[in-house]
Order: sequence, then structure tokens, then C-alpha cells
Amino acid sequence: MKDYRSHLEPQNYYHIFNHAVGQENLFIEDKNYKFFLEKFEKYLVEFVDVYAYCLMPNHFHFLIRVKVLETNCQTTSKVSDSLSYNILSNAFKKFFTSYTNSINKVYKKRGSLFQPRFKRLLIENENHLLNTVTYIHNNPVLHGFVDKITDWPYSSYNYIVGENKLDWFNPIKAVSLFDDISNFIFSHNNICDLDDIED
Repeated sequence: MKDYRSHLEPQNYYHIFNHAVGQENLFIEDKNYKFFLEKFEKYLVEFVDVYAYCLMPNHFHFLIRVKVLETNCQTTSKVSDSLSYNILSNAFKKFFTSYTNSINKVYKKRGSLFQPRFKRLLIENENHLLNTVTYIHNNPVLHGFVDKITDWPYSSYNYIVGENKLDWFNPIKAVSLFDDISNFIFSHNNICDLDDIED
């Protein structure tokens, strides 16, 4: 049984995902997708490296690696990891709360927007890591929103293979997992083993 409440520890990779509550959508119009990423940058980029992401109308996916928290004090590894976990958990909470409050205010909604306790799945090996990247980018195709990955504008795929860039997203990190851009593209167009992945 997969553990969707893994302890977020420095230097580990995690598949982070969550859905909207009930039949709600997280993103109501195009500008919401950009706003969501702006909030992510504000609250989380300081603490995680992003290797892939995809935003769908009612859910999202991120593949992250937790950064090592730099502190001015000398602490044991156990205390340092605990401190890092608490800071990162608090950052995620602020991220979700800030986005929810903004959406509720603009669209005159009330209550929670996200399902409680976002899911995080520890990436256990290299095969799981590569499959997760390709799964995240293929999500719009797998859900029938588009026929080709490049047709979906709300994922990191086009930032990785194209010329447009995000200030906080480094495409080299994702490409390096596949050795080069050719193998990155080939792997995305020839997905076969997604047993390790959950939506």
C-alpha cells in the first residue's frame, strides 16, 4: 500500500498532487493557472526544486526535490530534518490557503477549495522517477483533454522543450534525468509502464 503522507525530507524526490473538493475546479479561467504558479513561486520555490508539473482543471501534479535547509545554528541531522519538514509543511499550507482565499474572494465562493492533506509519494528509485516525470506531462493526454502533450499549455513540458522559460523553473534539471533532450522527448512519446504512478 502506497504511503501518501510521506515525511518530506531533504534531498528526496516526491510526487505531490491534490484534487479540488467535490465537483469543484481549481482553475476557473486561464489566468488562474498563471496565478497558481505565482503563488507556488512565492511560497515554495525557496524550499524545493521542481522537475515537472502539470495543472489540470480539478487537480495538479508536481515532481519536486526538497532542498537542504540552511540554518545558522549547528543542529543534529534529526533536528535539522524535523525543522525542515515543519517549515516546508507550513509553506505548503500558506500556499494552499493564499490561493483558496484569493479564488474565493474573486469568484464569491466560500469554504475549502482543496481536498485536505495533499498527497505526497516518495520516489523510490530511478525508474519510478522517470515514469513520474512522463506521467505528469502526459496527464492531459491520459485524461482526454488533448491529443498531444505539446497542446496542453499548463504543464512544464513546453518550457522544457521550447524556448519560453520561467524564472524559477530550470528545464536542465528535468532533461538531465533522461541524459539529453532527445531521450526526454522519446520517453514522453513512448510511455508504457505507469504502474508506480497514482492520480
